[in-house]
Amino acid sequence: MSQMMHIVRKDVRRLRWLLALGLVVLITRVALVVNGASAADESVATGLLLQQVWETMAIIELLLMAAIVAQLVLEEPLVGLTPFWLTRPYATRSLLAEKLLFAVIALVVLPSIADAVTMSLFHVGPRAIVSACAAAVLGYASWMLSLMVVAALTPSLGAFVLTTLGVAAVSSLLPSVLFGFRGIWTAPMPGYTPPSAPDATPFVVFMAVYLGAALSVVIYQYRHRRWRVAAALAVAGIAVTVVVPAIWPWSFARGEQVRPGEWASNVVVAYDPSWGTKASDVTNVSRQTGERWRQVSARLVVSGLPPQMMVRSVGIRSKAQMPDSAVLESGQMGPYGYQFTLPAAQAALKARILATRDFEEQPRWSPVLTIREQAFVRHRGKSGRLDSDIDVWVSEVREVGALPLTSGASLDRGVSRIEIAAVQRGIDSRDVVIRRWGARSPMSVEPAGERYFALRNRSIGQALMAGIANSWQVGERPNAAFRLVALPFAFFRSPIYRSGDGFSVGTQYLRFPGRGYGTDPNLNIAAFEDAELVVLEVVPAGVVTRRLTIDPFLIPST
Repeated sequence: MSQMMHIVRKDVRRLRWLLALGLVVLITRVALVVNGASAADESVATGLLLQQVWETMAIIELLLMAAIVAQLVLEEPLVGLTPFWLTRPYATRSLLAEKLLFAVIALVVLPSIADAVTMSLFHVGPRAIVSACAAAVLGYASWMLSLMVVAALTPSLGAFVLTTLGVAAVSSLLPSVLFGFRGIWTAPMPGYTPPSAPDATPFVVFMAVYLGAALSVVIYQYRHRRWRVAAALAVAGIAVTVVVPAIWPWSFARGEQVRPGEWASNVVVAYDPSWGTKASDVTNVSRQTGERWRQVSARLVVSGLPPQMMVRSVGIRSKAQMPDSAVLESGQMGPYGYQFTLPAAQAALKARILATRDFEEQPRWSPVLTIREQAFVRHRGKSGRLDSDIDVWVSEVREVGALPLTSGASLDRGVSRIEIAAVQRGIDSRDVVIRRWGARSPMSVEPAGERYFALRNRSIGQALMAGIANSWQVGERPNAAFRLVALPFAFFRSPIYRSGDGFSVGTQYLRFPGRGYGTDPNLNIAAFEDAELVVLEVVPAGVVTRRLTIDPFLIPST
């Protein structure tokens, strides 16, 4: 213990200026977010400037973290046979324990405390602070251990800088390279997978394996000082980090799948024969594989939904029985309607929305069968029987809460908060400035609903939808594990990649009526003087499965 404390005192003395600069940066960050948020509520320019300064501060913090790690580890280099400390009576365990403890306190604990202080100044509750700090700790720890791995495998500061730049360059270019090869590595035929319950298990396993792999490299190098073996362990660790979450056999962080309510019994899916069928090329698949694919579409009509609900998309698993006994099978996902419709919003608001743009669901073609060109040529112009299992993905527009149109009014949901910062009354519009913060735990599986805002006058039964005139947001911080490993695989829809964890705060400038909803020439904005701000949320309402048979089912000739 006495030897470890000796090394601690030595490192504190050697790194005192970097540590002092780090404390200044943390204090500046807290003051920037808290004071800057209040100033940005009154000025769009200030808010945008704050976001730019925040992004610059994040880069400065990362560079400072790298400098501290490099100085800390390279004080006693682990590569080569000439470091002076090899002749000193240093115990390996004492040295390793001191370096890890020093790094954890300086680069994980202190920044997390700064985050907690920031959140407390925004009156964030204990539950939200704990949730956001858990995500922050994972992020800081991943950066710390990643930098310690590089420092442990390099003999000098120059080699550390060059290696870090090389890793950063590769991790930046790899997503683009993988995106270019995605068409070769992924399945050539578009498919459809039925929905499953949200699950944070792959992400948690990914982070645990990544941190464990990085820590094992650091421990091995301190104990054995064989950088080639340690480098091989680092490469193997990245491979294991990718593979283990994919083959992990059991779930411990699975959420509840959204189940449709009693209304689902009224949902009917029907085929509209007046439209017939049509064929089209699956352009992206044909271009990527060099083999032509065709998609046969029909019009499907979904009825029986409650008024505040809408069809987001449909998933179709089909089997076509042709006259020559051939069986054609496929699965495909097809669009159906808009992500947001005025009828559903009006049902949720219980008021008529004054808008001139049409947001109602329009009739569309839905792909029901995907086949190769050879099969299409063989069966075109012929009729068979199509049996399909159709999953109707339903979304619901619901009212989260209503606020009086006064500064300071707020809606607190425990892990998120919306507060009216200012109300600006124009000649033909109303501008409402809202401040929002949210906290999300790494174990969170709740789907993030899409938010909309409306001004509602209950007495006259009318409402205006908001457009976002401007916005800014600070708080979310990058994670080394995401940047180095998970981000490239996000192109393949890997479950290990996720974003939005931690704490974030921002301001939105809402304008009523909003751009994109049209302008009613007879609008009397004065009628909304005593209106209330309504927060709407579009969330998944469940998946309704129906069996549909089309007989006869014609494969078009062209």
